[in-house]
Amino acid sequence: MADLGRAALVTAFLLFVYALVAGSLAAWKSRRRLAESAQNALLGSFLATVVAAVVLLATVALVAAYLPALRASRVDPLVALRHD
Repeated sequence: MADLGRAALVTAFLLFVYALVAGSLAAWKSRRRLAESAQNALLGSFLATVVAAVVLLATVALVAAYLPALRASRVDPLVALRHD
């Protein structure tokens, strides 16, 4: 399980990082529009909200990758190949 679980978690984490970078670049590109609309909002809680969202999304991504890998590691590979 260690190898399969580690591979699944590393893959999921890399996909999460790529998506986070792409989203950050898109947000950076639209920062002027965001800054204009955020002038009336509370900016102090904005950073905390972004950090909480990133942590929540990372947790969900890693759990969503780990659970199928855990289930797949419990199946004998020969049985799985015979079934197909």
